[in-house]
Amino acid sequence: MSHFARQYMGLPWVNGAQGPDEFDCGGFFRFIRAKHFNHQMPIIDVDANRLKAVLAALKKGSDDQEWVKVDTPSEGDAVLMAHAKYPSHIGIWLDADGGGVLHCVRGAGVIYSDLNKLRLTGWGKIEYYRHQKN
Repeated sequence: MSHFARQYMGLPWVNGAQGPDEFDCGGFFRFIRAKHFNHQMPIIDVDANRLKAVLAALKKGSDDQEWVKVDTPSEGDAVLMAHAKYPSHIGIWLDADGGGVLHCVRGAGVIYSDLNKLRLTGWGKIEYYRHQKN
């Protein structure tokens, strides 16, 4: 992969970390949106180990009225993922290598996954959201 994402691959997942050398999924999403998409988002203080709290934070968001669900993702879109009914993980869509999600995963750190890999690892529900000020 020859994309800006390469520099982040393998950085560790740490609960509550906001970067630049370690992240949780929300902190990583926020960091990438600011650094590469010029979108500053407030820190949402949530314990990434408490899935109900993560769900509430993802549903509420900080500027959720500016995010719209889309069917086909574009570079920089938010990707909400769920193993069951409700999202508990967030990543960012990249058009690199045919398209996929750059995300920070507990136990693996920052990885890039295409849709097949996401589904094989249990992410059965995947939704895309675009920020309207892009």
